[in-house]
Amino acid sequence: MSKVEELLSRSSLKRARTGASSEELSLLISKSPTEIPGELLEFLRITNGGDGKLSEYPHFVIFFAASHILAINAAFPGEFGLFAFAMNGVGTYMAFDCRLKPSGIVAVEVPFDDSVKPRFLARDFASFLLLVK
Repeated sequence: MSKVEELLSRSSLKRARTGASSEELSLLISKSPTEIPGELLEFLRITNGGDGKLSEYPHFVIFFAASHILAINAAFPGEFGLFAFAMNGVGTYMAFDCRLKPSGIVAVEVPFDDSVKPRFLARDFASFLLLVK
């Protein structure tokens, strides 16, 4: 069992979808402006989205399907260096902060402007999955 599978088996994440197809993942990888972490790709292969409660702010997460991630990220101004993979349903996105090396996961509220200060949530995708209750 992989690390992502193990974390998902211990969470209450509602998996509303089957896994993403290899075509969807290939398109996401080829069109993405940043390298997509392997743990996120594995997650999408297994569930391709879902939702659940988080143990801390922003308290709820809706993971995007692979086919929606690029469209969602088209709304993010490139200068912010963020790559969103989820939101909470009321204007807070969870995203990889590509300005960090290695990229960490942050919560950021919309609208985006210079006053937006991302809130650090986790060092990587597996650590973020630990926040799902």
